[in-house]
Amino acid sequence: MPSDTLIQAHRAVQSAAKSALADLATQISPVDTEESIAATAYRELCRLGFPDTWYYNCPAFVLAGSRSCESISGRAYIAGREPIGAHNLVTVDLSPVHNGHWGDCARSFYVEDGRVTSTPASPELANGQRFLKALHADMQQTVHPDMTFRELFEWTNQCIAADGFENLDFLGNVCRDWEGATEPAKQAGIRVVNLRIGVVLTPRGGALAKMLTPFKLCAGGIVGSGRQYWSWIALDDVVGAIHHAITHEELSGPVNAVSPESLTNAEFTKILGRVLRRPTIAPLPAFVVKLLLGEMGEELLLASTRVAPNRLKESGYQFRCPTLEVALRHLLGR
Repeated sequence: MPSDTLIQAHRAVQSAAKSALADLATQISPVDTEESIAATAYRELCRLGFPDTWYYNCPAFVLAGSRSCESISGRAYIAGREPIGAHNLVTVDLSPVHNGHWGDCARSFYVEDGRVTSTPASPELANGQRFLKALHADMQQTVHPDMTFRELFEWTNQCIAADGFENLDFLGNVCRDWEGATEPAKQAGIRVVNLRIGVVLTPRGGALAKMLTPFKLCAGGIVGSGRQYWSWIALDDVVGAIHHAITHEELSGPVNAVSPESLTNAEFTKILGRVLRRPTIAPLPAFVVKLLLGEMGEELLLASTRVAPNRLKESGYQFRCPTLEVALRHLLGR
């Protein structure tokens, strides 16, 4: 556990970020832009004695309007210059650092009738605020000192999904953009099924093909911590799910095309080793994945995704490979 002195040092930086955000609430107006809000927030941090940032060169990260639902890295961030107007949702994330002690505090500002309000009247904004307050309250009761960041991440994602919201990380944004491209067809009255396909397993390409060589050479092992969930599907069931979606008129909108058996990477690794009759003692550290594969690799291999094919099953689809061991023995002829 960190010492009380270290905790207090970090808390001082965090308190400065919170104070700057509180002062910002009274200064946002309809003529402001992401750029001007970021500049105002940074001035507040400087006034409080915290001019430095640990997050690239982005001490104040501001997203407004539709950009509030985008996952953008601070590495490539450019603040927008479009006025926020009378009605908007503005999210500000401050990341000050002082003598090696860092803070990270974000807040969403509800702008209605040209002013920031703590009680939005818009049903959409009010529902989001209700959920966040409930999530924070549950978090205070759930989080404990022995909980890992991965466990907290998975618990939070489950809460988000259970309430009908989305966690718009990198892959979530890619999926949202792809599905958004189908809107014209929906508006024209055409039935559209948006298959959300998990990690596709086939020895002829993709993740499984890349894993086979090191595993056969006894150099296979867990990726990262091994605790992240992988939602996978055999290639046979991808084809089956597509045919099922085409022939079942009751299906439309998002449909998860994943196996009923969602496994952690450690469980996946153990089963693959057993099917290949190879040991699994050579882990692939997370930093190597990030170095070699970048953001896409990090999202695909290190992020935890645990979803279920509820709509497929409810509409009568029968999986050809419902478990990983069945899938691997079928695909690899073992």
